[in-house]
Amino acid sequence: MGKILSLTLSTIIAIAALSSCGSSECFDNQSTLPLAGFYSMQTRTAITVDSLTVYGIGAPGDSILVDNGKGNSLYMPLPLSGNSTSFVFHYNQKRLNYIELNDTIAMSYESSPQFVSNECGVIYKYKVKEFSYTKHLIDSVAIPTMEFNNKDIETIQIYFRTASE
Repeated sequence: MGKILSLTLSTIIAIAALSSCGSSECFDNQSTLPLAGFYSMQTRTAITVDSLTVYGIGAPGDSILVDNGKGNSLYMPLPLSGNSTSFVFHYNQKRLNYIELNDTIAMSYESSPQFVSNECGVIYKYKVKEFSYTKHLIDSVAIPTMEFNNKDIETIQIYFRTASE
C-alpha cells in the first residue's frame, strides 16, 4: 500500500512539474484576439456601453460576439483565412434600435504565422493595412499599433458619441 501511495504521489509531482515547464515562454493568451476598448468622444474616458449587439461579417463563424450585452471592451476575432472582416454594432436601446443606426467597422489585414517555441507552438500576427467605419453612434476608431499579436492588451479604441454633461 505504501508503494502505491508513493508511486501515485511521485506521478502527481511529475505531472505538475511537466505542466509548469515552458509556461514562462508563452504569453497568457495563445490566440491573437484584438481587444477593443470603448470610450466617450466627449470626455475621452472609458465608458460602459449597454444593450449592445455585435456580430462579425467574415469573422470566424460570422457569430454574435455580444448579444444585447453590457461592457467596456470586446474581443474582435479575425479569420485566419482571407484578409478582411467587418463587425456590425447594433444598439438595442429603445430610441436607437433601428438597423439604419447600425455601425460597421471594416478591416483589411495581412496575417502571418510566427513560431514561438516547441511548448507554445505557432501564433498568428495580423498587420492592419486599412480600416474604415460608419459614423452613426461611433465618432471615431483608433488602432494605435496597427499590428495585433497574442499579447492581451487593448489594440483598438472605439469612441462613441455620448450625451454631454
